[in-house]
Amino acid sequence: MKKTPRQRTLDERWAFMVEDLFSTMSGAGHKDEVTKDFEYTREDGEMLIGATAGMLKRLSAGPNSR
Repeated sequence: MKKTPRQRTLDERWAFMVEDLFSTMSGAGHKDEVTKDFEYTREDGEMLIGATAGMLKRLSAGPNSR
């Protein structure tokens, strides 16, 4: 069953953020029809690195720390 964003659990919301972050970053390494015109600024790169670091910190804390 598809859920609307409002129906997602907290874990599901975190999972979507991980998937969206990965999807956004993977556009830099692919030059297909959709991503061939993607251009990232320095500010984009800094934000993506910071978001990745934050996500890795949260994930490395493990499930018992939530």
